[in-house]
Order: sequence, then structure tokens, then C-alpha cells
Amino acid sequence: MNVALIFVGISFGHKSERDFNHCFPNIDRNIIQPLKKNHSVHNYVVTYDNDRMDEVNKLLNPKKLISIPFEGSHQNTTRTKASTVTGNDYIDFYIMTRFDIHYNKSLEEFNLDWDKFNITSREGNGFWESQQFVGDTFYAWPKRLHDQVVQGFNVLTNGEVKYDFNHMHNFYSILAPIMGAENIHFMSEEPQLSGHLLTSLCTRDYCDRLRSKIPINEEILARFP
Repeated sequence: MNVALIFVGISFGHKSERDFNHCFPNIDRNIIQPLKKNHSVHNYVVTYDNDRMDEVNKLLNPKKLISIPFEGSHQNTTRTKASTVTGNDYIDFYIMTRFDIHYNKSLEEFNLDWDKFNITSREGNGFWESQQFVGDTFYAWPKRLHDQVVQGFNVLTNGEVKYDFNHMHNFYSILAPIMGAENIHFMSEEPQLSGHLLTSLCTRDYCDRLRSKIPINEEILARFP
């Protein structure tokens, strides 16, 4: 299959310690190389303007790269732009991930459903029960659902319904009426904090807030002791 691997968000800096160079070996080992065993993988990038774009190009050699201003942007509007970055390219399967993620297992161990829209898990601490919140660090979906996914992203950002532009924990509530809940697959039945059994965010804030509450990837803990 032709797989689009879409990287979106902050790749370096912007008032943070995000560093794609640090995260890339983990992503390459757990996502890119396992995909390449059976599929043709095409990287796409939507990130914010920075002076290290040559490093992004060197690491990913993207088929397409879009760089946008950071000031005035929001996480969800940027992801909406990323949902259409492949244009008219022939893609069978889409994966949307972040630059600042470390994966805690290989893609070969993921509970992926290649025919549905994949979400890591329902959100823990009662957020699923109260607001139907879900993990928002990793999405994957087949070509047959792509138009509905793009529609869902547009609902997030077109202003018709008021949503927080800075997270996508409510994406299930948007997608389910559009594509049907039967087309959404939770990769784990265990409620988690942002899919923490599969992914960890490589930021100091994430470590400081959650190191005593959930398991965090050891590579990240070594960086932020």
C-alpha cells in the first residue's frame, strides 16, 4: 500500500524544548522502518517556520513540506491544513503523528484496524465518561474514510461549533456522527492519558506533570530527569 505519514506541529523550538532530532530515532525505529517492510511510505510535513528546516528535510526527505507562521496559529487549524497536505497523490492509508512523540512499542505491535479510523484510547480520569474525550497524539485511517476525516477537521475549525483550538480530545464526538461510530477503532480498551501506553510527549511540562502518575518513555525521562 501507499502510506502517507503526515508529521504535523512544532518540530523545533518556539518557546519550548521540542527537538525533532531527539525524537526522530524513536519514530524511525518504531514507525517508519516497520511500515517500510510492507508498504511504500511517503512523508509529508506541516510545521512552523524555524531556522532548522534543513534538518527536517534531511531526516524525513518529505514528498511535500508546508511551513507556516507560528504566531496566531492553533494546533487544530494546523492539523486541518495537514489533513489535505497529500493533495491528489494516490494514498491507500494515512497516519498523522507529531514531531515530539516517542513511541513505547513498534507499529508491528499496534492494534491497528487498517479499515477503520484508529484512535489510541478513550481518555482516562473520567474525561471519556463526562465529555467523550479521547487520545489525540496519533490517528490512522484508510482511503475510504479520508473525505469524512477531512470533514471532521473542518468542523473543528470552521467556527460553526465552538471547540478548543488547542487540543483534539473531542475529535470522537465530531467524527462519530460523520462516519458512524462503527467505523472508529480504539487501539486499546484501557482508558489512558493521551494514549500514554502507546505514546509519550517529549516535553519537560509533560514529564513534570505526569511522571508520578503514568509510565513515561525512558528516553524522555533521560532527557528531562
